[in-house]
Amino acid sequence: QNGGKIWLVPEDGSQSPTVLGTCENDGSRACEQLAWSPDSLSLLWGAEQGAWLGVPGKTGLREVHNGRIQITDPHGNQSELPVVLTSFQWSPVGRYVLLEVKPVSSEVSWFGVLDTLMGRLIEVPDTFEFSTSASVCWLDNGRLLVAFGGDTAHGEHPVVKIYNLLATRDDLLYLQR
Repeated sequence: QNGGKIWLVPEDGSQSPTVLGTCENDGSRACEQLAWSPDSLSLLWGAEQGAWLGVPGKTGLREVHNGRIQITDPHGNQSELPVVLTSFQWSPVGRYVLLEVKPVSSEVSWFGVLDTLMGRLIEVPDTFEFSTSASVCWLDNGRLLVAFGGDTAHGEHPVVKIYNLLATRDDLLYLQR
């Protein structure tokens, strides 16, 4: 929780434990969960300095995201914010990770999809914490399901949206029609 080395220990005891990487923090933010890729060949974790991907048996780590996002305010001014990336869920087809994005020192959060190959982090539409509560999960085919419960007392019906992922699109996600 507070940081340290990430050790790989062979299950059968055939090799000595090795250090895959280090999860560091400044004490105010915890190191986040570890998440194995669906093929069990890569390990992703979040730390103060972003998200890291390690591949056992290969040298070096790769920073997948630096833990900072660019936002544009209503006046068109750009700002950079540090964020914590948490609740990692790999797509069943690999490469993409569904996660929660939480700006440091803020009560707001939203869901995002991280492309572990290109390092792009995009927002899943309409999933801000203070907006209508959304449930987000992967489907077995690698599509992303976003469900909103609605409020029948106010005439709002439940809504389900299914997004396809396409690496060549700037926004990465497109709504299935």
